[in-house]
Amino acid sequence: MSDHDPTAGEMHREYEALSQKIVLAKESLEKIHSPADSYERLRKLRDELQRHFALEEQGGYMREVRERRPNWSDRIDELCRQHAQMLASVGALVDEADELVQRTEQWQGKFEQLLAELSQHEQAENEIVQKAYQQDIGDKD
Repeated sequence: MSDHDPTAGEMHREYEALSQKIVLAKESLEKIHSPADSYERLRKLRDELQRHFALEEQGGYMREVRERRPNWSDRIDELCRQHAQMLASVGALVDEADELVQRTEQWQGKFEQLLAELSQHEQAENEIVQKAYQQDIGDKD
């Protein structure tokens, strides 16, 4: 910090720099990949996996392969068990993502509110400084 009071020009430059940072922060919020989009993609993946695995298991999982290679049954059974494990994993991720979407939307709302308040505060400070100097100039006329 300096030992002198900032001049109107310095305050204006500070205001402009801070305003630019607020704009950049708002833009960064808009560029964040929406957690809601990620959640929706994950939910669709879960649904597609359920359909896909059900289709694979229809009529017996890898029935033709089992018939051609009976000694591979243990490996085929293991792959079939992995279907349930993967569905459970993706289901847990969907549940977590749903909670994350809600928390992220709340956080983004709070961040946007803070940026709006900060912007209003800085604008009010800038206006009062400008009016003070305009009034000083008007008083000197």
